[in-house]
Amino acid sequence: MKKTVLLLLIVSTLLSCSKDCDNCGNDGNIQSRWILTEQLVDPGDGSGEFNPVDSDKVIEFLDNARIISNGSLCDMTITSDAYSSGRIIMPDNVIIPDDCDGTEFQYHFVVESDTLIIYYPCIEGCAHKYLRLSE
Repeated sequence: MKKTVLLLLIVSTLLSCSKDCDNCGNDGNIQSRWILTEQLVDPGDGSGEFNPVDSDKVIEFLDNARIISNGSLCDMTITSDAYSSGRIIMPDNVIIPDDCDGTEFQYHFVVESDTLIIYYPCIEGCAHKYLRLSE
C-alpha cells in the first residue's frame, strides 16, 4: 500500500511539472512555415515508421489562428497542387481544415523544437512530419 501511495505521489508530481508551452517551438512560437519531410503509414501491426517523402508541400501557421498550405489539409496527400486553409485551436493543438467536402476533420499536432507532427484520424497510425523552414 505504501508503494502505491508513493508511486501515485511521484506520478502526480511529474505530471504537474510543465513548461508554459510544452508543444511550441524553440522560441515558444509555432507561427512559421513548415515543409513536409516524412510520412508514417502503419501497415496494421504497429511496426510503422516515418519514411522520407519527396514533397514540396508547405504549411504555414499564421498569427490569426489560421493555417494555410500549398497542398490539401483534408487528407494525407504529399502533393503541393492545391491551396488549402484551416483554423488552429490552441492550446488543444488541433487543426480544423476548411471545406473538406462537408466533413469537419480535426487533426492533432505536436511541436518539438523545429519538428511538427500532424496526426491523422486513421484506424492504424498515420502522420506527417514537417521541419521548420528558416526565415
